[in-house]
Amino acid sequence: MPRKAQTYLCGVPREQCCGTLTPTNHGLKGAAGLRVHTSPRAAFECMKSYLLGSGYHQIGMREFSPPDGGPVRVLTRPSHFGGRLRMGKEGSRMQPLEHNGIIFAC
Repeated sequence: MPRKAQTYLCGVPREQCCGTLTPTNHGLKGAAGLRVHTSPRAAFECMKSYLLGSGYHQIGMREFSPPDGGPVRVLTRPSHFGGRLRMGKEGSRMQPLEHNGIIFAC
């Protein structure tokens, strides 16, 4: 049986995200017209670009230091990054693959 297509949320505000615009399930709070990515690596790269564009300095492979000297931000590994979405029953809207976490925008 073939796997269903999945997409990934990166957590970057919609205006700065480089992902593809897609319709989402109405149950996703504040998620009307999210931008999604085809892989966890693409979602990670989008977040990385956003942080660097926001003035963060990369100090490690996944570690970013804020411009104001606050706590260091560590991202999840690229292979596990992003909130997974799947196609809904109607096949026209994306919805969460799992309901065990919350995805926050920066």
